Amino acid sequence: MSSLVATSFVAIFYIINFYKLKKENEDLNKLLQEEKKIYRVQLHELEDSIKHSHSIPLQTNKTSNELNVTDTDIEKEILVHNEISIEALEIQNKKIDKEINKLTAIIEKNDKLILDLKNTVKSEEKVVDKIKALNVNARGVKVMSDFYKKTKVNKIQEIRVCFTLEANEFIKAGNKNIYIQVLNPNNQIISPHTLKDSLGSEKYLEYSTYVNANYNQKDTDACIYVDLDRKNPIKGVYKVKLFHAFEEIGSTTYQYK
Repeated sequence: MSSLVATSFVAIFYIINFYKLKKENEDLNKLLQEEKKIYRVQLHELEDSIKHSHSIPLQTNKTSNELNVTDTDIEKEILVHNEISIEALEIQNKKIDKEINKLTAIIEKNDKLILDLKNTVKSEEKVVDKIKALNVNARGVKVMSDFYKKTKVNKIQEIRVCFTLEANEFIKAGNKNIYIQVLNPNNQIISPHTLKDSLGSEKYLEYSTYVNANYNQKDTDACIYVDLDRKNPIKGVYKVKLFHAFEEIGSTTYQYK
C-alpha cells in the first residue's frame, strides 16, 4: 500500500509540473506574439517615414527659396534624419530579434519537457489505474440436478473462479468487466470468445467468460463459473488468467485429478 501511495504522489507531482509548464508556455507564446506585433508596427513606421520623406522637397520648395535654403541642403537633412531613424530602428529590431530567439528557445525547451511529462504521466497513470485481482482461486464443481443424480456422474462439470478486486481510491468506481481465460492441459481455451478493442486498434483477447463486478474502490469479491467439456473433461493442470482492459490482473491454476 505504501508503494501505491508513493507512486500516486509521483504521478501527482508530474501532473502539477505538466500544467505549470503548459501555463508558462502559453504566457511565453503571448509575449512572443506581442514582440512580433511591435516588430511589425516599427517596420510600418519606417515605411511611412521613407514615403513621407520623398514628398518633403516638393512641399517645401517655396519655403526653401524664401529662406535661401537649397534643395540639396534639405535632401541632406532628410537623408541624415532617415539614417538616424533607420539605425535606431535596426538597433531596436536586433533587440527584438534577440528576445524572440530567447523566447523561442525557452518555448522549444518547455515543449520538450511537456512531451516528456506527458509520457511520464501516461506511464504513471497506467501504474495507478491498473486494477489488481487478489486471492484468485479456482476449483472444480459438480452441477447438482436430477439429470446428474440419475446418471450418477461423479465428474466435475464446471470450474468456479473467485477473486478479490483490490481496494484503490485512485481507480474510478463503477462496473468493471473482468474477463476470465481458462486453458485446459492441452493449452486450449475453454468456451472461447473474442473481445476486440472498441477503439479500432488491433488488440483482441480470447476469453472463456466474464463477470461484471460493481467496484466501489474497496475490496470487491466476485465469482464466476466456467463450463468444462462435460462429456470428456481432460484431467491435468488448468491455467486461469484474469484480464481487465486487455491487461492481465491476476492468475492461478487448478489441477483436475
